[in-house]
Amino acid sequence: MEEIKVIETILDFGPEWSVTSLKFSKEDGSVHIYLTYTQESGIDLLTGEVCKIYDYRAERQWQHLPILQYKSYIHCRVPRIRNSSGKVDSISLPWCSPKERHTHLFENFVIDLLLATHNQTKTAKFAQTSFDVVNRIMHLAVKRGMCRRVIKEGEVKTLCLDEKSYGPAHNYISVLTDPVNKRI
Repeated sequence: MEEIKVIETILDFGPEWSVTSLKFSKEDGSVHIYLTYTQESGIDLLTGEVCKIYDYRAERQWQHLPILQYKSYIHCRVPRIRNSSGKVDSISLPWCSPKERHTHLFENFVIDLLLATHNQTKTAKFAQTSFDVVNRIMHLAVKRGMCRRVIKEGEVKTLCLDEKSYGPAHNYISVLTDPVNKRI
């Protein structure tokens, strides 16, 4: 029981989430953390309306930061609400983006590893995850960064164009850069 309180304190997802059980596996070096939603209502993200819990989705799993030497996973059945117009939707989760199978903290950890290693394969090994997960996180981060980038009209004064080869089969890409503002 003490372990559950420690994990609950470490995760700190708020009073609406409670750790109900933990399962350790020495064979595959993992810890599985099971959460339960403790409230009777949730907030509809589109309308801001407070709605009663309608039902729960099937159990889902998210990869989280390693705990000591163990890979960690969060499990829960996500509550769904029905708003006043009759639309049923899942509530927002504090630990992840919709449709992702890893937590925000795990994503930040992978991005930091990518910045340090400049190598997706090494990052996957250090983060104890697959290359595909690292690649997806990298592409999501680039997409978010590109959406936040604002280029004002007339701001680009100089452009540089270069061809770079990659791979053993004489494959080339063209790279267009703005050297003044240090952007690709």
